[in-house]
Amino acid sequence: MTWNLPNVITTARVVLAPLLAYLLFESSTLARAAACGVFLVAAVSDLWDGYLARRRREITDYGKLVDPVADKLLLAAALIPLYVLTRRGPELAGLPVYGSVPLWAVLVLLGRETLVTVLRSVAARRGRIVAALKSGKYKAFVQNLFLGGALVWVALRTGGLPTSWSEAPGVAAVGWFTAISLTGALLLTLGSLAEYLVAFARVLERRRAS
Repeated sequence: MTWNLPNVITTARVVLAPLLAYLLFESSTLARAAACGVFLVAAVSDLWDGYLARRRREITDYGKLVDPVADKLLLAAALIPLYVLTRRGPELAGLPVYGSVPLWAVLVLLGRETLVTVLRSVAARRGRIVAALKSGKYKAFVQNLFLGGALVWVALRTGGLPTSWSEAPGVAAVGWFTAISLTGALLLTLGSLAEYLVAFARVLERRRAS
């Protein structure tokens, strides 16, 4: 590994993923508020390390390999605890439209990442590259909005908060923001998956033609 700044930031994001999950499973408001901060730092660093690597011409094989792994770890470290926590009891449930983070949504979001990774690996083994698509970047952005909103929602509604505070209009607004961004993330996830499937099919057709 080349120890340049972008790679250090990418590695730090890998380390932050289990810390995020740990803080979420701590049942205190402070720990879950800290989880929001950890997620924010990790999400911003995802943009920063790529920008630095391109600007400083420090793109490495390590960064290419670990960066997408870090993204998927962060998604799982936030999404799985959110699914578990929002189904544990009424104090963390009540998300508009959905009630809680549904299992099928977890499977869609994580399943897309797994399938695209497998398809890109298969293409790479055949000497073909399935490039990142803009739809995937839009998906990632809206997905992070959902995760950030859900983390704030859980922190605000953690046990011990007065009922009047946990049901305040501002908290309700966070809930609606979370529900709307989840819907957007799911639609973009399915749309980007369809685009990747088409791109993968074209790669296979070009290989057969050659």
